[in-house]
Amino acid sequence: SELDWKKNKRKTKYYKISAQGGEDFQFISEAGGSSFQFSHDGKFLSFKRTVEKVSQIFLMPTSGGEGVQYSKHKNSVGSYKWSPDSKKIFFT
Repeated sequence: SELDWKKNKRKTKYYKISAQGGEDFQFISEAGGSSFQFSHDGKFLSFKRTVEKVSQIFLMPTSGGEGVQYSKHKNSVGSYKWSPDSKKIFFT
């Protein structure tokens, strides 16, 4: 994480690197995220990100690609959980 004391904010960057070694690369964009979870089938990484001051759920394929907004509600997502079959996400 990188602290910006003047703006009273923290910037966190997420990187991925193979367990066998090699070059790292930034896995999540500068917009960042929080509350990361893998789907039970391992196909998606889910996380929360703030959009217009409201926390929403985003999904990103573990094979690579950009995060796509999954929830679009007027109120922030509090907590969330994947269904055991990875077909649904339950949230409050």
